[in-house]
Amino acid sequence: MAGVRSEGLIRAARRIGATLACFAVLAVAFAVLTLPSKTLGEIPNPLAPPSTESPRATFLAYHEAVTEAQTIVRAAYEAHIKEPGWFQSEETRASVRKAQAYLARAARCFDASDVPPNVRARALLEAVLQLDEVLERVAVPPADAIPDLDAMKKRAERGERLHWTVPNTEIRIARVESGPRAGEYLFTPETVSRMYDFYRRIIAIPGEDRFDFYAFYAFSPGDLMPPKWYAWIERLPDWFLSAYYDNALWQWIGLALTVLIAFAFCFAVYHLTWRRDAALRLPPLFRAGLLPLVIIVTTSLAGQFIDELNITGPSRRHVTTALEIIEYAAFSWFVFALSNQIGTWAAAVWAERKQSFDAGIVRVAISVLGITLAVGILVYGANQIGVPLVGILAGLGVGGLAVALAAQPTLENFIGGIMIYADRPVRVGDECKFGDMKGVVEEIGIRSTRLRAEDRSLVSVPNADFSKLRLVNFSRRDRVLFQTKIGVKYGVSEQQLNDILGGMRAVMKNASAAPDSVRVYFTNFGTQAIEIDVVAQVRDDATDVAAEKEKMLIQLFNVIEKSGASLSATAEIRKT
Repeated sequence: MAGVRSEGLIRAARRIGATLACFAVLAVAFAVLTLPSKTLGEIPNPLAPPSTESPRATFLAYHEAVTEAQTIVRAAYEAHIKEPGWFQSEETRASVRKAQAYLARAARCFDASDVPPNVRARALLEAVLQLDEVLERVAVPPADAIPDLDAMKKRAERGERLHWTVPNTEIRIARVESGPRAGEYLFTPETVSRMYDFYRRIIAIPGEDRFDFYAFYAFSPGDLMPPKWYAWIERLPDWFLSAYYDNALWQWIGLALTVLIAFAFCFAVYHLTWRRDAALRLPPLFRAGLLPLVIIVTTSLAGQFIDELNITGPSRRHVTTALEIIEYAAFSWFVFALSNQIGTWAAAVWAERKQSFDAGIVRVAISVLGITLAVGILVYGANQIGVPLVGILAGLGVGGLAVALAAQPTLENFIGGIMIYADRPVRVGDECKFGDMKGVVEEIGIRSTRLRAEDRSLVSVPNADFSKLRLVNFSRRDRVLFQTKIGVKYGVSEQQLNDILGGMRAVMKNASAAPDSVRVYFTNFGTQAIEIDVVAQVRDDATDVAAEKEKMLIQLFNVIEKSGASLSATAEIRKT
């Protein structure tokens, strides 16, 4: 028997160890993902923003920054493909960081107020590169033909609109009227959002230098500079390199494999943690939190690999948004599951220490906190993927009445639960009578109260209904009423009757009944017997109240037997 128990402990230790190892691997992977990114390369006056005080200044600042970045990237790429080894040299990495710094400065010339935060960096980078290709293929006027600060001041004095449009295009630079960048002239949000369409419509026209900077970026992996392994991709057949919806076929294949592997791994973890025998193999905390944590880390890894594949265009935005929706939902799920497990554990510890504060309140408070955090994560995630927080709050305000009406039962039950905790008519473990049923309270939840009935069935009563019921709490009584009517056959003498009454009073006072509650009286001449009422309050701290009542009844019977009298066979006897 001891050997079997030892084997069971060893298996349990191995399972817990495997789970901890899995968590450790996931934690390391997540830590790697969240490492701070490399600093940008050095450029002249790196903290100085681009000059945007007029359309001319903005246009020139953008054009100069993109030109510098393109020159750096082309020179670095020529040196990069000639370098030996599997990784980029330090000089190449420095050049890439410098080009990134110039492109970031060019992106500062764009009004990104309408771009969702989760895709803002990539979307602006693509828009910067696309705009450069568009401007290379249209007739851009000379710099002195673009309005400067003095020209815009004169327009303002005449009450004209403060913007400039590239001739024969819909590309516009306009003055920002509000927000942290008010007063600056930036490429308008509409121009930024339509830049992909502009690029697609003009791509057929060859550029002046025959080098499409955006195509070089979009159809190669990595960030601006293709990694060494891209040479293997270039050796693939031409149809692998063909473009489909702004990405090469090999990129689509890599994306499909990434999603498939991520889904398969999450499904495997789900199969291991949520099948029926998982409760025996994993502790509740690991079982509840492992799957959402795996989803979080897996989606993050998938996002990193998609970054390496460099999926671009609208497809990139859709994939990124989908992954982030899954990630925020899993994070919310993880927080909710973790709070439930912590609440259950805290309530159990609280109950074991027998604190005066109800353990159920601790569990509900932690659960409510978990729900609040989970909802907060979802709201923040919605704001990050482009669903405006202001719109959400406005929608809640407009639809508040409808939501309140639809959620009225839930709100009633929640408020009912709060009232149960506040008034405390019952607590977990109390035996009570509710309505026409009797049972022991096992849990007071947010929505319902669960009780174990006398037939061992579990009864769930909504808190709103439970708080309205007439509740009789047997566990809170300090005494139990003992009351019985005893009939003695006629034929006894006065002395025998006095002996019976005195003996019964002595029995009751010597029993576990409260002395001040004992009442033994000759109350009536019945049709068949002399009736004696015996009333007392038995202390509820007795070991077994039913057994104590039985003991008192036997002693009362013995008093009658010793006096020579006998019980009446036809007397009405009531016990409660």
